[in-house]
Amino acid sequence: MNRTQPVEVIGVIHSPFQEAENMPIQPVGAQDVEGEVVLDERFTEGLRDLDGFSHIYLIYFFHRAKRTELQVVPYMDIERRGVFATRSPLRPAHIGISVVALLGIS
Repeated sequence: MNRTQPVEVIGVIHSPFQEAENMPIQPVGAQDVEGEVVLDERFTEGLRDLDGFSHIYLIYFFHRAKRTELQVVPYMDIERRGVFATRSPLRPAHIGISVVALLGIS
């Protein structure tokens, strides 16, 4: 079945990175970086009890990715690889996932 269902944006992730060229490509490159997730007020009830967790999953849209490639040459590699075997944002639908430390909820 070929059915497309829209994904609703429920918030915005803010980070200190302003340009794609300066963003770390691996989690180790962002160990000491703090960001903020601003959730739409309609969903704040869903945060109940989350403060008991040390980490959360963030699923996000690479809003600055303007093209799609099915094969890419990853950073520090010389071989073309399938985009789904990499952390490249050039994947179809431009979505990503990260596990991040939860520092607090306000």
